[in-house]
Amino acid sequence: MAYIRKETQKCLRVDYRITPVAIEDAIHAYLDEDELARLIATLVRDPTIGRKTGEDYDHIAGDLRLRYRIHQASPDLMMVYVLRIYRRQQDARLSGLMAQGARAVGNLALDVVKSRIKALLKEDN
Repeated sequence: MAYIRKETQKCLRVDYRITPVAIEDAIHAYLDEDELARLIATLVRDPTIGRKTGEDYDHIAGDLRLRYRIHQASPDLMMVYVLRIYRRQQDARLSGLMAQGARAVGNLALDVVKSRIKALLKEDN
């Protein structure tokens, strides 16, 4: 959870949710926990960093494209839903490969990612 201070508002809380599909995408894109945590922490710090495409937003970071949605849950709470993570250009070396035990790795890594996001957001405060 992060807090955004704006001139027009006292304080706006920002929280995030990562969809299971986005976790699978991160595994298939061969992201490690640190890379995924940095990407999500960037979105939580400034949810409007991406370009609006319909209901969703696209954020490009290096060769990654993140698709996410912003939802105003209450007057003081904004939710950022990370929907998909894509590589903009497929690496020929990774073509057709799949991580062994991707579901187990995803389940184990999610706790690590959440703790690293929390640590990154605390650094900013």
